[in-house]
Amino acid sequence: LYIISTNDIHATIDALPHLATIVKEYEARGEVLLVDSGDRVTGNAYVDDAREPGVPLVEIMNELGYDVATLGNHEFDKGSERLDAMLAAAEYQVVCANVEAMNGAIDPLEYTVVTLGGVDIGFVGVVDTDGGGRPLGGKSSYVNYTFTSDVDTAYEAYGEVAAKCDFVVLLSHMGRGADERLVKCGTSYDWIAGGHSHDLLSADRESVHISQNNKNLRYVTVADIEVCDGEIVGVAYEQLKTSEFAPDEAMVARVEELKASDPDLNTVEGVATEYASKEGVANFTIAALASYPYADGFVPEVTFYHYGGVRLDEFSQGNIKRADILNNDPFVSTIYVGR
Repeated sequence: LYIISTNDIHATIDALPHLATIVKEYEARGEVLLVDSGDRVTGNAYVDDAREPGVPLVEIMNELGYDVATLGNHEFDKGSERLDAMLAAAEYQVVCANVEAMNGAIDPLEYTVVTLGGVDIGFVGVVDTDGGGRPLGGKSSYVNYTFTSDVDTAYEAYGEVAAKCDFVVLLSHMGRGADERLVKCGTSYDWIAGGHSHDLLSADRESVHISQNNKNLRYVTVADIEVCDGEIVGVAYEQLKTSEFAPDEAMVARVEELKASDPDLNTVEGVATEYASKEGVANFTIAALASYPYADGFVPEVTFYHYGGVRLDEFSQGNIKRADILNNDPFVSTIYVGR
């Protein structure tokens, strides 16, 4: 049987057809579980600014056959109402042991156990508490949630789940540093399928395998679990570059359908007269801010924009759609005007 893990998809819907091909290829070989380690949203306007933000990606994940996922910090970006809608739409289990919902918000499971190929596989989930005891992001996003320490909770959860399972996976959105600290604490997870820090990693630490697939579905990790007479007799890990797999045509059509579903996002807002690298995108952003039609006719003499806020690596020559503008700043940064 195979477990395919993803992380930090950030709504990169154009990579989903490649993932669909990978899933189909492994389904032809044996039984497959598809899992994710958080930050599925925030990064593409066709998902983040849809009429039901985040839900279009959840629906495609249902079609791909996802089984289990944990929460990343960006799942909380638009608050509990939007997160509840995503959780309600999910046909896969969402696990996150270190979050507790309040005031009627949906509470994810602490863990789940899936029986496949005659073995019981446990999945624990945790989200980072890098933001002073809560995940990174705006404080208002977390009004209806409380959190316990990511590393401590992951450590404590292992014993309860391991007693019920043959193989235990931590779907971690803590980042590589926290994952490695957890291993040093003496935990015995079989696999930490990580996310959050956007590392590219697949290696053994002590007796624990740790993997992370960079971001934007550039890679996936596959655990190949060999089972004989209900016993696990071997596990091997392989990291795959998704772009090396031909896109699934049906999923290409599905993605294009999603892009066409909101005419407002396809409105042309400008034209790039030539190809622009990230530096060109930054210049475009600064120029746009400098010429923004402020209500009182104010025209700034100097405009600042933090380079890390530029989220697109390039603009192709030609029309720039509203979706492109929003993709460049998925966090909707606040503009401050000084006089």
